[in-house]
Amino acid sequence: MVIVGSKLNYRFSKDNKSPKVTIHLTIKGEILDSMGIHFPTQEQRMIKDRFEKDLEKEGMDLFQIFIKEGIDPLGIGDFVRSKTRKWEGKVWKLEYQTLNVRLIVKVNLTETGIRK
Repeated sequence: MVIVGSKLNYRFSKDNKSPKVTIHLTIKGEILDSMGIHFPTQEQRMIKDRFEKDLEKEGMDLFQIFIKEGIDPLGIGDFVRSKTRKWEGKVWKLEYQTLNVRLIVKVNLTETGIRK
């Protein structure tokens, strides 16, 4: 699969215990080099679901590594700061360790088959 485009949205909410961030990732992709085979709708759905499931698992595993290392390469802290009044960096570092993250991946297959 070749990624043609992607879109990323964050949603933030905070209850009494810990902040919650939901990450919506939408990916447009094409399946290339399928030897001219046209995939039926059911197989396309299966491929799409498998990619979504794999990307969600890998993304969450990667995010757990980020938390363990204390790094924020996705800029979630900046996003939360923009949505929070009286944001404090020291408090955020503590909250980041208990951050509840949910990753929702949606894959849209735009084309299948060999490209000419």
